[in-house]
Amino acid sequence: MKGTRATRVVLFLLFVLLCCTKAASGFKENEFKTCAKSSFCQRLRSVPPEHKYVIESLEADDSGAVRGKVSVVDEDAEDETLHKDIDFALLAYESGVLRLKVSQPGRFEVPEVLLDDLKQVPLTSQSKASAQEIFQFQNSLVVVTLSPMKVEVYGDKSKITTPTVVFNENSLFNFERQVKPGENGSSEWAETFLSHSDTRKNGPMGLSIDVHFPGANHVFGIPERATRFSLPPTKEVHANGEKVLHEPYRLYNL
Repeated sequence: MKGTRATRVVLFLLFVLLCCTKAASGFKENEFKTCAKSSFCQRLRSVPPEHKYVIESLEADDSGAVRGKVSVVDEDAEDETLHKDIDFALLAYESGVLRLKVSQPGRFEVPEVLLDDLKQVPLTSQSKASAQEIFQFQNSLVVVTLSPMKVEVYGDKSKITTPTVVFNENSLFNFERQVKPGENGSSEWAETFLSHSDTRKNGPMGLSIDVHFPGANHVFGIPERATRFSLPPTKEVHANGEKVLHEPYRLYNL
């Protein structure tokens, strides 16, 4: 009886090993899309420093949200101001959540992003200058720099030495506008990878977010390849001589 049980265990382990071997040999590197093969990845990872976003003005609406228009500025262009059709909004909630929303009129928005039971609270102006405005909600302060656009959030208004989180600290935010065919001199935006084709009838519509956590030393996540639990940078040179990673992290490859 014992011999039979041992045999079953050995056979089961061999079966598992064979399954793992088959899965490993089934990996095809050419079927995984790299940044070099993806136009949006190349564009959004190389935003030029002269390309920046400027908040034209900020006003509170009846709900207490703060709204304004954002201009895209390219200092090297003949006409520095490229576009003025991007909307900016800050919305605060009773739970302590602050929502920053950047959108374009007519562009698709995912409905029901927030739960219905979230109660909005007003943002009140504490200080206003030509280059910066400060708002408060509950025990938090929000500092908005207009040019270039930057938002700093302080979780405790009595401690305003180090922000909890900073949006667009390094001016890497990029919002690719929805355009009409011919608006940018081209109507051919289709991109193909293997048998998959993306027509992109409204043009490239990529989005890159620049978020900085000043008090954090580590970033944890689930990368699409094996690496440390504390994720290393993918663009900077490591001071300790560790191999530099070049591909951005992602949860899936398509």
